[in-house]
Amino acid sequence: MIVVLLVLLIIVVALLIKVTSFSDRLRTLEWNLQNLQRVVSESMSKLAGPGLQPPPAAPAAKPVSSTTGQPTVVPTPVRPSVAISPPTPQSKPSRTREEFEAFIGGRLLNRIGALALIIGVGFFLKYAFDNDWITETMRVIIGFGAGIATLFLGVRTHRKGYQIFAQGLFGAGIAILYLSAYAAFSYYHLVSQFIAFGLMSIVTIVAFIVALRYDSLAISLLAWAGGYLTPVLLSTGQANEAGLFSYLTFLEAGLLLVAARKPAWIALEPLTLFGTYAIFLSWYQSYYTEHDLGLTIIFLSVFWGLFFIADLYRTLRAASTPLQLRQLMQLFNAGVYYTIMYVMIDASEHRWMGLTTLIICAVYVVNAALQQKYAPDSKLVAQNAFTATILLILATAIQFSGFTTVQLWSVEAIVLLWCARRLNFRYIVYFAAGLYLAGVLKLASTTGAFGYPSPEGFTLLFNHRAMTYALLAASLCTGAILVRTFAQRDVAVVGSIFHAAWIVVIFALLTIEINDFFELRMLRLTAGSPDYLESVKIMTMIGAWTLYALPLVYLGLTRSLQTVAVGGLLVVTVTFFMSLIRGFAFSPIEEFYPILNVRALAVCLVLGGAILHCLWLQQHGTQFTWARDVNTTLATGAVVLLLCLLTGETRDIFERMMAFTRLDMQTADLTKELTRLENLKQMSLSSLWLLYGIALMTVGIWRRLRGVRIVAIILFGIATLKIFVYDLSFLETLYRIFSFIGLGMILLAVSYLYQKYKSLILE
Repeated sequence: MIVVLLVLLIIVVALLIKVTSFSDRLRTLEWNLQNLQRVVSESMSKLAGPGLQPPPAAPAAKPVSSTTGQPTVVPTPVRPSVAISPPTPQSKPSRTREEFEAFIGGRLLNRIGALALIIGVGFFLKYAFDNDWITETMRVIIGFGAGIATLFLGVRTHRKGYQIFAQGLFGAGIAILYLSAYAAFSYYHLVSQFIAFGLMSIVTIVAFIVALRYDSLAISLLAWAGGYLTPVLLSTGQANEAGLFSYLTFLEAGLLLVAARKPAWIALEPLTLFGTYAIFLSWYQSYYTEHDLGLTIIFLSVFWGLFFIADLYRTLRAASTPLQLRQLMQLFNAGVYYTIMYVMIDASEHRWMGLTTLIICAVYVVNAALQQKYAPDSKLVAQNAFTATILLILATAIQFSGFTTVQLWSVEAIVLLWCARRLNFRYIVYFAAGLYLAGVLKLASTTGAFGYPSPEGFTLLFNHRAMTYALLAASLCTGAILVRTFAQRDVAVVGSIFHAAWIVVIFALLTIEINDFFELRMLRLTAGSPDYLESVKIMTMIGAWTLYALPLVYLGLTRSLQTVAVGGLLVVTVTFFMSLIRGFAFSPIEEFYPILNVRALAVCLVLGGAILHCLWLQQHGTQFTWARDVNTTLATGAVVLLLCLLTGETRDIFERMMAFTRLDMQTADLTKELTRLENLKQMSLSSLWLLYGIALMTVGIWRRLRGVRIVAIILFGIATLKIFVYDLSFLETLYRIFSFIGLGMILLAVSYLYQKYKSLILE
């Protein structure tokens, strides 16, 4: 019986092919005869001329399309003739009712009738089976016979022009064949699983042949459902991986070929994608073990590769497939494939996961390049590049850890930006920006990023962390240079962000390295004061920031890099504020020496840098509208900072004397001496502020610097307030006299200068 069934199915396939082939040849011959008749008629018309007209030819039968089943319109040849009155225009009948009626009577009733026929036959067979009218073997043979007969009936009705009716018969016949093969195995156990598999596979092939020959998407969907239900229906509960996945491979390849041949049937491809991975995941959850790793990876890669090749084929052939659908299928295929690969490989063979990810990444890079060449306007190029970028990031993160990951990501970002510049892929710039962001976040979350984990093993600037910071900054700076070639404004903004990022990274590197260096010094400290070492650390940072700001401002001004120039000036601002905060009081006071101390050295360095910045802003800042205002602000800040330094030095001289006085003198004389030193300190500060104010006023009048004169006036106000409030209340009479006389003389001198040089100042 098995042999008979196989032979019958093979005969059905052969007859279907022959019948449809012969029918197509007849239609082609009929079409050629009609074309020949039309050409002869046109030739006779031209030879006869306008006076003689050939007799009208008999109307030719319109050829019927083999795909749609509708008559094909043949263009009527134009013949010269006498004027003919135009036909009387008639109202165009409404097609809504006719179309609705045709849908119900032609399609809907056909589908319902086929379904009812299948159900009726099923009930009849069940009744006959329940009453033992027919043996089990005969039941299966009858089922196959009924299915084959229904298919032949569908062929005959299709040839007669009843295409919709024929599709219903085709669907019913294929369904009966599926049910018969399934019943032979599952219910009656007449055939083995292998034979049943073969029978249902042949039915699937027959279904696709019918669908292609008669251009029926409905039959192809039926074949798809039968193909993927076959392994589910014929399952015996045993893990036959090779047999199951081999069948899925052939089924997937066949469905993709059908979808490629019939672009209008694009729905088959996402259904195939879903069906393949659904059956794979079902098998994986129930039967997978680590011993199956190698074979499972091979079959899974084949499933993924077939869809990948199908999409690449569409790219090379420039197929008009819906873009959004292709994007979703690509994303789903890549995501499911990589996720399953990661779960399988990382659990038992973690050392190979990084290389595996890198290989998949390379495949998508090649695909992006091909799509850029053959479909440059397609968004699929961006998606493939994005997929490759994500896989590149994952490969590095899987294979490496800590600072090494950040270093590799920095190099990979430069490679991406170079590719973006070489291929003019603007969107790759954003992928590189995302990679930089991932690198910064990874760096911030790595142990030891802001404090060396083992200070004993720390070496200033020559350590793994410093190398990571430096490489990240160099990569960001190089990336900012690379993206300058893009004319788009948004990419220019990304370049500015890169510049700002590497400035911040270097600033952080200097600060962290100096901090860890002094932390190590404190651990090894055996003599001296920790407070003094802390002061040295802060002043060292101020000096390093000042030296760092100099090249930033200079390069930013000379190369017209606004972001770099602004970044350097922001660093200068930080140094100014830190110098002001730490410049008033020296700690510990016992370690203070006038002028020859680390505070004076750091502040003088900041002042020298401020002078250079002011000169550069005057020379090279003409291209920036804000340069003049910044120059004025910087000069004013330098004036204030110098006052802070002088005030701090003067104050600390007396504070140091008072500190040693407390140690050397007896209690009886201590209070008197401390009072004297406090009076001298306050009078010296008042005198310093007044003298500094008159010096500023002189320079302001001489150089016509309004900002300097305003600072001088403010300083006079502060000194006056101090003398009238503090000095008058707490100083002894002799010191009050000197303070008020000095204040009066200086204020009168300033008033005299304003009166004498009034025209010069106002001008």
